[in-house]
Amino acid sequence: MALSPNEGLKQDERDRRMKRVAIAAQGRALIATVEQRRADVQIAIMEYLSPEEQAEVTRAMVLLVEAARRRREQYESPTRETGA
Repeated sequence: MALSPNEGLKQDERDRRMKRVAIAAQGRALIATVEQRRADVQIAIMEYLSPEEQAEVTRAMVLLVEAARRRREQYESPTRETGA
């Protein structure tokens, strides 16, 4: 299925010279499928770990989520967007 020339493109609200690219519905569905398969494989692999190892992996994943949250906050902070 081919996309029309402007499908998935939106004009930036703050700068009309810029275009924002959006993921089409078909792309979002593909991403959701890949993410689900990845999660299923991780769960299957975790079954080969001891309960202690599973707990360690879970703690590490919590740390990664926290680091991602901090990174997102840093990159979404008002001072970063304005360059101040």
